[in-house]
Amino acid sequence: MLISSTIKISSVDPALNGMIKKYSNSINEKDQLRIKRNPAEVYRAVFLIISNRLKKTLANDVYCYSQIDEFINDLMLIYKSLMNNKGKQIADTMVAPFIYKVKTFGFHLTMLDIRQNANNLRIAINEILKNSGVVNNFDSLSEDRKIEILTKEIFNNRPIVGSNNKYKKSTKQILDEFAVIKWAVEKISSHSCRDYIISNCSTASDILTALLLAKESGCLKSTGGKFSCSIINILPLFETIEDLQNSSIIIKTLFENKAYKAQLKCRANTQIVMLGYSDSNKDGGIFTSNYELFKTQKELKSICSDYDIELMLFHGRGGSISRGGGPVFQSILAQPKGSVEGKIKITEQGEMISSKYLMHEIARKNLEYISSAVIISAINTKRGKQPEFLFRYQNVFDKISDYSFGYYRGLIESRHFVDYFRTATPIDIIENIEIGSRPASRKKGTEIKNLRAIPWVFSWTQNRQTISGWFGFGYGIKKCVDEKLTTWKELNAIYKEWNFFNALVQNIEMVLLKTDMMIAEEYISLCNGKKEFINIFERIKEEYYNCVEVVLKITGEKNLLDSNKQLQQSLFLRNPYIDPVSFIQVRYLKIYRDMKINDSRKKKIFSLLHSSVNGIASGLKNTG
Repeated sequence: MLISSTIKISSVDPALNGMIKKYSNSINEKDQLRIKRNPAEVYRAVFLIISNRLKKTLANDVYCYSQIDEFINDLMLIYKSLMNNKGKQIADTMVAPFIYKVKTFGFHLTMLDIRQNANNLRIAINEILKNSGVVNNFDSLSEDRKIEILTKEIFNNRPIVGSNNKYKKSTKQILDEFAVIKWAVEKISSHSCRDYIISNCSTASDILTALLLAKESGCLKSTGGKFSCSIINILPLFETIEDLQNSSIIIKTLFENKAYKAQLKCRANTQIVMLGYSDSNKDGGIFTSNYELFKTQKELKSICSDYDIELMLFHGRGGSISRGGGPVFQSILAQPKGSVEGKIKITEQGEMISSKYLMHEIARKNLEYISSAVIISAINTKRGKQPEFLFRYQNVFDKISDYSFGYYRGLIESRHFVDYFRTATPIDIIENIEIGSRPASRKKGTEIKNLRAIPWVFSWTQNRQTISGWFGFGYGIKKCVDEKLTTWKELNAIYKEWNFFNALVQNIEMVLLKTDMMIAEEYISLCNGKKEFINIFERIKEEYYNCVEVVLKITGEKNLLDSNKQLQQSLFLRNPYIDPVSFIQVRYLKIYRDMKINDSRKKKIFSLLHSSVNGIASGLKNTG
């Protein structure tokens, strides 16, 4: 940035001259000569000094900026001087936008989260405690005993991680992760990295394990049995239906634990909890996943209020409806009362990053949607404008969830379902293309529970059955209506009044319209007429028409998405372009899976199938 204004025309604030006097000797001779050559151009001199200080910051040299606030303060001196001395236009058009960028990105550019699986933490702490002589069989102890040992060691000044110990590669990696957080905070910025996320978290000991390893790595400092400083947040990620249901017990146990109480005190009494939409959907189906997530948020908010802890919810959303996607404005407003009090954290993944943020105008619009929804939700909470619908309808929704969950699990646990899934979808292609930074499965094997949520959802989208977005919903609703637990009239009223149910039904409605049973039937030709596979498809097809009927009765529409003609028309217009790609995919999947095909041709067909996957995904949008 170059501002060549001269004091011969307009003066500057004395603070700028003070900066030049203080730092002029710290810059190189070439820049000193430039300042002396143009003594009237004070702003030019100040920017030369700032530029030199930034270079010294990179080299960690004397006269560097120790904190981003020092850099911002220097820029603010320039801004105020321009505002005070006839330079308002320069200040507003050149300096102010730059200050906003510096405040946003600091010296760290972006804040990184570290995420680790709870099972890996369990393996690591078991090895560390055994090697240090604390306990030999930590993994076989009861949960209460584990908590007791971990709490004691957190407050113990004696280290348990020795420099001479030879750990497994996986254990060393976990210790290195905590060391990276400490290094980044101390060497780059306090905003560079601070959240450590424990995926598949299912016990309080998982979180205390991370806290102990954080202490061992220096992220947590304790003296005399008290914490003096903590630079890390420990975030449990609750993903499965069971873990969501147990989350309130886990959090309450932590709030009662003296070690975790001390951690919270160092972190401004704030607890961040991440919620997994993807795996909860794969585990329990669309309705149970969304309903349990809603109840979990409500329970966590209540517990945090009881313990005077500030709660921030981190929503692990994907692009598809099955993974928490859909219109973000409606989604935020559909959250439980008090769960969004002016703050929220949301993931954006896959193709949604480019579709939402690639163009400046669209990015700004999406950020405005998110911001306005958070503000509206906070205002509604303050004004008490969020009625407690869950309290009113919990009995019937619990039943809908139970029936929906049972029907969904009955499908995916049926005897031939895994073989059907691996035959009637292009999962074998998806597993071998670059749709994510991680393997398609967490462990070797073909079991559904090991498969990650992205390829699971992606596969069902490709064959247009999209069961992850609606299966079980129709059965659960119909069952409750048949048992006279509710009526269509009541469900229609709930749909109109309750944001949560309204958003859920609308999202399911959109997925149902993207589902195409005619195209889906083409993929059944991959099953070679096996009766057990055809029976599974017939079950899926029956539930699809069940869901369509249920949604139309709830919304009062004649056709799906009649209430959103623009989206309805958009989806109809895409089909003629997507359908031929599906036919091509089915044809070449048959050839690709032929055992007699040679490797050279198989490689070429794989490339074609790779393109077909991209084509269908691009046409359907929000698929992963």
